[in-house]
This record gives sequence, structure tokens and C-alpha cells, in this order.
Amino acid sequence: MSQWLSLPSQVSMSRPEGQSALGDALTLDLAAPFGSVRIDPINGAHELWLAGRRRGDLPAAALETLVLNAGMVQGGGDPAQWLIGDRNRAIVAVQCAGYGAPDVLWVRCPECDEMHEVPFDPSWILDQVPQGPAATGFAVETDAGTVELRLPVGADLIEPGEASKAAEVLLTRCAPTAGPQMGRLLEAEIMMRDPCAELRFGLTCLGCGSAFSGNLDPLALLLTEIDRHGGILSEIDQLARAYHWAETDLLELPAWRRRLYLNQMAERDTRETQQALS
Repeated sequence: MSQWLSLPSQVSMSRPEGQSALGDALTLDLAAPFGSVRIDPINGAHELWLAGRRRGDLPAAALETLVLNAGMVQGGGDPAQWLIGDRNRAIVAVQCAGYGAPDVLWVRCPECDEMHEVPFDPSWILDQVPQGPAATGFAVETDAGTVELRLPVGADLIEPGEASKAAEVLLTRCAPTAGPQMGRLLEAEIMMRDPCAELRFGLTCLGCGSAFSGNLDPLALLLTEIDRHGGILSEIDQLARAYHWAETDLLELPAWRRRLYLNQMAERDTRETQQALS
């Protein structure tokens, strides 16, 4: 899902309207019965915990659950039982509280390869609480009769089976009595009740005029930011060499404050290089 999305090496950060300042906790309402959660700014200890558990063969949904269990999220119970849309919203909230949200995303046209700069406002994701419910099923009337449907949760995605059959497996888990011909209707019902389950954008290419769409992958966006300076170990190494701070002190620093020092170091190095060449 993240192939359509690319980010520049340096991206400016902003805050959505109505949300707290960078470095402050965010409060996110979830679908019933999970109430609300507090998203604290990510720090070095959280990032180090994740770095020790991230593996290349870990399914995306399992990695997402790992991120939500790293210590930034307070309350809400087991994230594996949250609706898919609430998991997407929480990952976006982790990004906003810990690093800020990017002003823009970069999207490449699949037809002509033109790169587009698309403004990004995360508030429409953060503020969109699913109807739910998250834990129980409900009846859906179809032409073929009444079908019992349960909205998909994170645990349904951990091992979806073969990628080509993922949608079929998901439908079997969430609506076991439904026939395959009901798939589109039930997908529409899911999106109506959990609109952030799929974060799809429709665009028109300014270069060739073709219409195309893509899915925003909040996890890919967050991991890009976590790994931006080579990851937490690289950042600790750079700051320890420059300032001789202890690892324990650096791990306690919120990520956004650590990045301020890294940016200061980069600016200083640039000035010194320019002076040396002048």
C-alpha cells in the first residue's frame, strides 16, 4: 500500500488545527467499547524497544500492533482488538505527537511518473471516530437475506493468509455466513461504519491528466520518520559523540527534542563547511 507514497529526505512539519502542540499528548476517542486513549510523545526508550523487536519478516499488521504496544498509547486495552480505522488513527496520532505531521506528501503518477506535492492535514483522520461497534456483530440486510457482520479488527489482519486471498479470508472471518457475491456490499458497509479503515486518495495528474488513486499507509509514514536519521542507535551515537551525554539521558529525551539537537548539529556542520570553503 505504501508504494504510491514517497517522502523527500527532509520534510517540514506542522500541526493539525485543534490539536495540541508538538511534544504534547493527544487524546483519541475510539469506537465502543474502548473509550479514549492518550498518545504520549515517542521517546528514545520507545524507539529502542521497537528496534529490538522489528524484523523484516514481521507482517505489517503485527508490526503495527507492536508500535501501539511500545508505550506511547495509554488506555484502550489490546490494540489488536481495535477497529482497523482506529489503529490507523492511532498510528497517525503517534506521528503527530512525537514528530509532527508532514505538510505535504509526495505522490507519483503511475502513468507518466510525474511527481505531485499533495497537502496533508491529519485532522480529518484524527477526528473521524468510527461508528463501530468494535466487539460485536450486527445484522446487514441484503437481497439474499440477513447477514451477520462483524467489523474487522487488527487481529483479523495479523495472518490474513495468501495475499491474493486476503479479502476472501477477511470476509470469511467477519461474515462467515455471507456468500462471495456479497463482498462489495459488505465492504461498503464496513467503510461506512469505519471510514478510516482504508485511507484512499483520488488524484488527477497535472502532467498527463489521468485519474488515479492510492492508499495512505500511516505505518509506512511513521516508520520513515522513525528511521529518518538512521534510527535511534545512530541518533544516540551522533549526540553522545557531540555532547558526551549518557545513553540513559538520551533515551529519556522525546524524539522531537532529540531532533532539535540533531538539526542544530547539521546546521553547525554546514556553517563550518561553508566557512572553510570561503
